[in-house]
Amino acid sequence: LYNPMLKQTLKKAMQFVGKNSTLQILNCIRLQSEENIITITATDMEKYGVWKFSYPCQNMDICIEPDKLFQFLDLVDWDVSITESKGKIKIQSWTDKIELKYIPASEYLALPEVKWTSLGISSSIITDWITQVWFCIAPKSFIPVLQGMNIRTKWGKAYIAGSDSLRLACTKFNCEWEFDIIIPQNNLWAIKSSLLDMWWHIDVTVSWNLVKFSNKDTEIISLLITGNFPDYLNGSIIPKESDNILQLDKQVIANAIKKCLILTKWLNNFVKLYTENDKIMLWTGDNVDMWESSSEIGNADGKVFKTAFSGKFLLDVLPYIQKLEIHFSEEKHILVKDWANSDYIYIIKPISL
Repeated sequence: LYNPMLKQTLKKAMQFVGKNSTLQILNCIRLQSEENIITITATDMEKYGVWKFSYPCQNMDICIEPDKLFQFLDLVDWDVSITESKGKIKIQSWTDKIELKYIPASEYLALPEVKWTSLGISSSIITDWITQVWFCIAPKSFIPVLQGMNIRTKWGKAYIAGSDSLRLACTKFNCEWEFDIIIPQNNLWAIKSSLLDMWWHIDVTVSWNLVKFSNKDTEIISLLITGNFPDYLNGSIIPKESDNILQLDKQVIANAIKKCLILTKWLNNFVKLYTENDKIMLWTGDNVDMWESSSEIGNADGKVFKTAFSGKFLLDVLPYIQKLEIHFSEEKHILVKDWANSDYIYIIKPISL
């Protein structure tokens, strides 16, 4: 076998196996070779991955824990051969070899079938979705539906969102299919890592409790979170665009926030954004004993406003925004937009002054 190809596939598969599962088979991958096609399958019962590649080989079908195999391949520069004999496999290069026990493939779990709604889309679009909303998801929330990324369709658009109840990130694209799903955050990073190496076009198939991303050589399946994600499209969560808009240099405001957070990390990363003498100011507020920090970050151009929020929340979104735009209004939330990308919005719940 060509070592780098096998090692790269194993690295992806290791994100899908169980971690110290009491069911030993879930700590293993299934390694199959038939008609010069090698197939590696991995699952932890919450997500499933299947990867195929062509290579001249004899037939084999075994289950093996991937970590030791990967560690050996990582230290070997040569191509390797894998042979099976008497309950063990031997992995051998020109100069080294290792023998590992395996489990019969008959004990491995069958992959679930995913049917129903299907659409084709670019894999890069999906990886962008995950990146843009990942940081907003609350993996340890007491509300299960907030532990995942929501994809729902409405008005001919698909909306992708993540929220921890204090903020929400949302992006969208044109889509005529109808579905409403929540993919667990715990599965998203493994899905993204696999999609990065898939061909440009993939199929997305959705059933009532599963979603599958697939092309000719790869299948990625994830269980879904059941429940209703908060309805952020009903007009009460996403505020309307306001005439009171700030267009700020994101590097300037990032540096100002970082200075404030030196003093307010223990106060929910509190920062106050306000105008004074036609200047836009960022301040730690008067809640800090003995110390305070303030920075001038721009001209107000006649606008008058004041608000407070978690500075960390704004810092989190800045890497995904090219040109920062902040909308203020009388409504409850602060709307952050990228005026270079109208499909992406970010909402922060303000802190009461």
